[in-house]
Amino acid sequence: SNSWLDPGWNIPGNANYISGIIFEPIAGNPFSVVAYPVDIKCNPLIGKKLNMTIGINCSLLQGLTLGKCRYDFVQNDADIGGDLVYFNFLRLIQQPDPTDPTKLGFKIQFVTVKSGREVSLDRAVTKPCPPYCPVQ
Repeated sequence: SNSWLDPGWNIPGNANYISGIIFEPIAGNPFSVVAYPVDIKCNPLIGKKLNMTIGINCSLLQGLTLGKCRYDFVQNDADIGGDLVYFNFLRLIQQPDPTDPTKLGFKIQFVTVKSGREVSLDRAVTKPCPPYCPVQ
């Protein structure tokens, strides 16, 4: 889960500091987003983009569109060694954006698979971009 983060990613002021992840919809594909880690100024890490498949809640798709959004890492996302809390995958759960009722965002879960069972750690809700990312 740390393969796309460099040492010092979770230390503010470090050259490798990463403040969060941007999720950007892929035009014409409602089942995928591009995810990439960004620094405090929303600059993406070069070569670190990942395509992610998302589950679709068809009832939410009636009149709502997936917007660009970000998840900001919080202190307890990293363990005592400075690595991301162990998880097998991220789950993005669609939900209406609280600041724009026409857009969808995500609730983030870190999911660990233990003995064939999923254990989910609920994390924060994504923030819409803009205003939480610079307008490009």
